[in-house]
Amino acid sequence: MAARVSTLISLIMVAMLELYASFSKIRGLLGIAREPGGLERLYGRIQTASLSSEVLERYPINLNVLPVHGVEWSDLGEPQRVMAVLSHLGVHPEWEAA
Repeated sequence: MAARVSTLISLIMVAMLELYASFSKIRGLLGIAREPGGLERLYGRIQTASLSSEVLERYPINLNVLPVHGVEWSDLGEPQRVMAVLSHLGVHPEWEAA
């Protein structure tokens, strides 16, 4: 997936205004020493959300699909999936347990 950050934020604002407003409230903390605590408190208050089903599927008019050949796709949403792809590619990071 490729997108402008501003486009994704606009879609989130339309589809999930409450979530957008929650992050807007801590915008001043981003990039400063208090950011981790602010994010931790925010994540403790908000509900789980799915970008795919709650934003992209609801607003397909804002999406475009292009054919791509010679590449593979994998949903890397979990660490074990990342490790499986790395293994398939023959990549063994130095930090990987032996």
